[in-house]
Amino acid sequence: MIKIKTKTGLAALLWTSTALVGTAQADAGTKPLTLRGALALFPTFAQHDARSPMAIMPIYDVTRMPGDWKYKRDEWDRTAVSPPLGALDSVINTPRPVVAGFGFTDNGAARQAFVDVKTRAGAFLMRGVGTYKWGGSYDDGDGDRVRAGYGRDTEQIILGYLPDADTALKAIVIRDEIRDDKQAATTVEAPNSALQSGTDSLKTTRYIGKLLFDKTLEGALEAVHAETTVVFADRRNNNFTFQDGRQPGQRQEADVDRRKVEGRVHGDTRLGDIPFRLGVRGLYDSHDADRATGISLETFSAVQYPDVTRLEAEVFAESALDLGMARLDLGLRWQHAITGIGRADEPVSWLNPTGTSVVSTTTPRALYRQYAGTDDTDTSLHAISAVATMSRSWLDKALDTHLSLGRIARLPENQELYFARNHAQARMRAVGNPGLDPEVHYRVEAGASYESAGWLDFGRKAPLMDAASYRLSGSVSHDHVDNFISRDRAGDQTLIWRNMDARFTSLTLSAEWNPTRTLSAGVYGRATWAENLDEDRGLYGIAPAEAVFLVDYHDRLGVHGTWNAGLKVRAVAGPTDPDDDLNTGTALDPEDIDAFAVLDVYGGVQVHDRVGVRLGISNVLDTEYAELDPHYVTDTPNPGPINAPGRAFFLWTVVNF
Repeated sequence: MIKIKTKTGLAALLWTSTALVGTAQADAGTKPLTLRGALALFPTFAQHDARSPMAIMPIYDVTRMPGDWKYKRDEWDRTAVSPPLGALDSVINTPRPVVAGFGFTDNGAARQAFVDVKTRAGAFLMRGVGTYKWGGSYDDGDGDRVRAGYGRDTEQIILGYLPDADTALKAIVIRDEIRDDKQAATTVEAPNSALQSGTDSLKTTRYIGKLLFDKTLEGALEAVHAETTVVFADRRNNNFTFQDGRQPGQRQEADVDRRKVEGRVHGDTRLGDIPFRLGVRGLYDSHDADRATGISLETFSAVQYPDVTRLEAEVFAESALDLGMARLDLGLRWQHAITGIGRADEPVSWLNPTGTSVVSTTTPRALYRQYAGTDDTDTSLHAISAVATMSRSWLDKALDTHLSLGRIARLPENQELYFARNHAQARMRAVGNPGLDPEVHYRVEAGASYESAGWLDFGRKAPLMDAASYRLSGSVSHDHVDNFISRDRAGDQTLIWRNMDARFTSLTLSAEWNPTRTLSAGVYGRATWAENLDEDRGLYGIAPAEAVFLVDYHDRLGVHGTWNAGLKVRAVAGPTDPDDDLNTGTALDPEDIDAFAVLDVYGGVQVHDRVGVRLGISNVLDTEYAELDPHYVTDTPNPGPINAPGRAFFLWTVVNF
């Protein structure tokens, strides 16, 4: 049994506060509060440095370059700043039933086509979206070729039934297929070197189905929400289809199979005048993957996910209190996970390069015993999270401030618990840890935003007003993390997962200004500092500080349409404390990552809100640079720096009808 550290004092304080303030609520005499959204108060902490396929959503985004660019962070990171739609806004966001577009780049030969169809008949609605992408190798800023390439098809169908204003039933189906996704040359250029071997993702197929039901009621129970999600995911990776020179014993092919079924339901009621939400969630997760080697790929060299079965249960609650001058939002969550594996004792063997003899044989359980100190592969994990957020508006609601305190727990994921990749060389092994404890963040976060009287949005001043139009915002957060789950190196340099204490501090700032009705500018900055407190060193995969400067000019095109033009400057600092030295850490941060600045320019035009064109140049100055944290789509134990694309011309054309 795993020992769980719990600190429930904050949770008790939150719900004691509810009882203390509840008496005063009845006399508040203000409009009843509504809840902000199920568990919106809880920040989502994903697995540290997860290696996964590119995200599905959004299916298309014409504010960014056509295609997928996994080595250019501001293209794949959906939290990154991107220019506005500009002239294409009225073409994309249209009531007309069909929107279609096509885009391409010269560097990397990326191509992307999409079609978005929506219709409604009475209470029934339907929307279908499809996008199709292709790409190849590209030139970096120094003119060197970077190995890349893929094909991708994604389709989404949404069906809805809305018989009245109080009832909604929706079904969503998504299919996503990625083919021939080639890894950059730093992981594959030397086939006979263990430190350079990597796998290409031959095919990834994901099917996602979601059913949602919402009903507003009269009486003690005010609203009900229910949803079910089903995910089928299959992947096949290998290191020989697109790579020459592999001997039989060096050939590796991995097959990954995952099935998930998740259900969630919650109901809203009131305790007096206090809104209250109570909900439950359940998850079934089946995860299996093995890696085969040899002439006929009949010998298992690893069982990366050894038939993992995961069951999760969750109970969550949310409430909000009107404190007169301020609002207090409260959240509480309990999670329980039971996990186990069915292939713990399956033999895995590593062959010599010619594939004629066995070099070593082991099992997943033996690897856990060697590197995690346990051979018990069954886990029962509990996690308690609680959060309180105080928010208040000032200066006639022009200034909004908030302060949040929380204990946010995260359960270990399947890869962290059970990943079991064997190799003859220790530096190529990666072994999970069934003895991990849940990760617990003790978090404080504060933020503020101010909007002037003339502000409506970036590029839009308030109508009929000549007042100044600007918006300022900023936030800062600090996390002390008990049992932070991170990769590390064992004594023989095998990659392992373990708990450690860590500290994170993050800062975000932005300033946006519309000096006229046609000119807009914005400055955005963010920085994160992280430290492994156990060993007094930095953590890998922490994005360096960066700032983005945007300028956009937009105007009418006579009586026929609109146009816009702008530029974006992205400046990224060098890493302050990278984990790039195998002698002192994991070396999962590539070496030789320097500060850089990149200039992009763009422009767009649309006619009669029906046809639009957007074109631009990314990396105008052909700067040679590499991101500290590119998006790796397959597991790479010894990554190297991967240069981002050099100068690239791109063009989007969009029509609706």
